[in-house]
Amino acid sequence: MVRKEGKTVAEWSGLRTRGAACSLAAGLASALAGCAFFAPRPTEESFRERMVVAPAPRAASGSATEKPSAPPRTVGELRAVPPPARAISLSEAVEFAHQLSPRLRAVEQRVARARGDRTVAFAGFLPEVWAVYRHIEGTEEFSLPTIPTEVGNVAYGGEADRFRQAELGIQWLVWDFGRTPGRYGQAEAAADIAALQFDRAKQTVAFEVADAYYALLRARAERAIAAEAVRDAESILRDSRNFLEYGDALEEGVLRADVQLARMQLALVRARADEAIARAALNRSIGFQIGAPIEIVDAQSEPSFDRPLEECMDLAVDHRDELRVALRAIDSSQLGVGAAQAAFFPRVVVGGTGIHVDRDGPPIEENVFTGGVRLELALFDGGRRVGELQGATADAQEAIARAEQICDAVAYEVVAAHVRIEECRERIRLGRTAVSHARETLRVETNRFKSGDATPTDMVDAELALVRSQQDYYDALYDYQLALARLEYATGTSLAIGGTP
Repeated sequence: MVRKEGKTVAEWSGLRTRGAACSLAAGLASALAGCAFFAPRPTEESFRERMVVAPAPRAASGSATEKPSAPPRTVGELRAVPPPARAISLSEAVEFAHQLSPRLRAVEQRVARARGDRTVAFAGFLPEVWAVYRHIEGTEEFSLPTIPTEVGNVAYGGEADRFRQAELGIQWLVWDFGRTPGRYGQAEAAADIAALQFDRAKQTVAFEVADAYYALLRARAERAIAAEAVRDAESILRDSRNFLEYGDALEEGVLRADVQLARMQLALVRARADEAIARAALNRSIGFQIGAPIEIVDAQSEPSFDRPLEECMDLAVDHRDELRVALRAIDSSQLGVGAAQAAFFPRVVVGGTGIHVDRDGPPIEENVFTGGVRLELALFDGGRRVGELQGATADAQEAIARAEQICDAVAYEVVAAHVRIEECRERIRLGRTAVSHARETLRVETNRFKSGDATPTDMVDAELALVRSQQDYYDALYDYQLALARLEYATGTSLAIGGTP
């Protein structure tokens, strides 16, 4: 019978057949295991459920003092969460966002991934232990295989028609001149950076919620001003037509009043659209269903603020997470340089293998133990290690340059927010005075108009001045509160809501 490398052709055919069967069984087992380990993915219907607003009325989420809480979420579910039926404050909106924001959940998973990578890097300090079992059987005797181990090959002389082997091996990298510590240090720095970025992401989400919150308040105020302006314009138009009928007004004044009413109606349409868009933006920033109605508590207070710029800059240095991220990035890049330099030195590995062999024809049963030390040193690899060292050095220099950029960006954000606060406070003061004067002017013009001493044009001008002054005042008021939130975001503290850093 023809033999091929110590085995007959029939023997090889039988082994291939059994190997194919084993491969099929292994594939089936993997598929079954996949059914157990892979979570169900969302369906297209789940997207519809999250995006489309249900026509059913919302259920109340509790009293005004109840703490906001997100319902539990199952794996593979894209469920939409409607806003509560009651009005919520800014602090409650931020709490909801911290629980519901998909952006925060994504960053949180990056933290988990970084921690997993750190565990993988730490495994380099520990020994590797493995176990192997082999069973080879043929119709005729075949040459016994040579078993490779970490410290050399183990050869068995003779032939057999059945071979069984149980193997237990261990390997431990005892020294590599800093490569493993460098990789672990980089993984640890990456985990720290991910945690800091998650904290900063929470602050970012809080600021985005505040921005959308005050935008909705501004849009709601402008809609109320526009609605009041439409009512006043309708009243002025009615009076102008009455005066024209009695001959106490000119047709030009009536036309001016008619145009003013159309302008105010157009402003009301635009204000309603802006309010609807601002409401959807707030839902998006929190994580609520986008098209669902949401009610918020008005905030027309003017929180006091008297911190000098130097103190705010010190707070930013102490609390901004990006600065800590920049430092950890520098540490990681320097560890990368050390790991790249260590690649030029050898690796020292110790290992051992214990093997139990059981064979038939002739029968034998024996135990084999091997152990040794391996020294690895790459003499030439085409410049790969040189290139890696150059790249690691460049990364270290880039990390330092980025740290300088981050410092400049933080300082700019603090200065800009502080200047904006001072500007808004002055605008509030001037806007309050303008509203008072415009309201008094409209009152005087209304009395003069009723007595016949003022024209419809005078009334239209007085009403337009009041509308614009009210819009400017509310813009300044909500811009001031948003500027405080921006300074909170720039310093990494809780100054915007009157808290302490």
